[in-house]
Formats: sequence, structure tokens, C-alpha cells
Amino acid sequence: MEGGFSRLTTAATGLKGVLAAIGIGVGFQELYGTLATFDTAMSRAKLATEGTAEELQKMQDMARKLGSTQAFGASDTLDAMAELALAGQQANEVLASIPAVVDMATA
Repeated sequence: MEGGFSRLTTAATGLKGVLAAIGIGVGFQELYGTLATFDTAMSRAKLATEGTAEELQKMQDMARKLGSTQAFGASDTLDAMAELALAGQQANEVLASIPAVVDMATA
């Protein structure tokens, strides 16, 4: 259990870092026109989790739901999901833990 909490903390910290980088990059967006899109974030999550089509649809739905109700957008949520998967979580574990990760990141 302690390892799981450590992964959640790492993912939440990573999400804060991604969002900080996006905040800094907003000024450069017009100049370079580069921000991750939802499709790009979904592709990254898909590759990281190696989830089934059903799991990926659930991840997409969860990201949209959290993105519409939390401070972070759906793409940011998908990026955090990919980080959790890269840290060793399976798709079902990512789905179970992402609401807590987003909550921790907004705290």
C-alpha cells in the first residue's frame, strides 16, 4: 500500500509540473502553436496502459468528466493517467486512482 501512495503522490506532483509548464508555455503558444491536444494525450495514455478498447473508452470518459468538473482539463488528466501507467499501474488501477490523483494535485 505504501508503494501505491508513493505512485499517487508522484503522479500528482507530475500533473502539477505539467500544468506549470503549460502555464509558462501559454505565452509561447501563439509563437510555436504547440500544446498537447486531447487526441495526442489519448494516444499517449493508450500506449502507456496497453488497455483494451473498453478500458480506453472508460479512460476517455473519465478524463472528460474530471476535465469538466476539476481545475485540470481532460488532456491534463489523460497525461496523468499515462504517468500512472508508466509508473506500473494497469488500466483498471489507473481508472480507480485518477480521481484521487486529480484531487491531490488540486490541493
